[in-house]
Amino acid sequence: MSEVQLLAFNDAEQQEKYISDLEISTVKLKDCGKEIIELQKKVIALYEEFRNVQVPTV
Repeated sequence: MSEVQLLAFNDAEQQEKYISDLEISTVKLKDCGKEIIELQKKVIALYEEFRNVQVPTV
């Protein structure tokens, strides 16, 4: 086998593991994205609540 063939050679098991790991990572990334959106909503709600609080004048 030439060097090029060795570099291009993909083991089927290794390829399946890579795909599986990639799918797991994609799911985790989507979950993190959903969590970020929920946290952004909370920050917006808190900011709106803060804006609506009347500051007493001295």
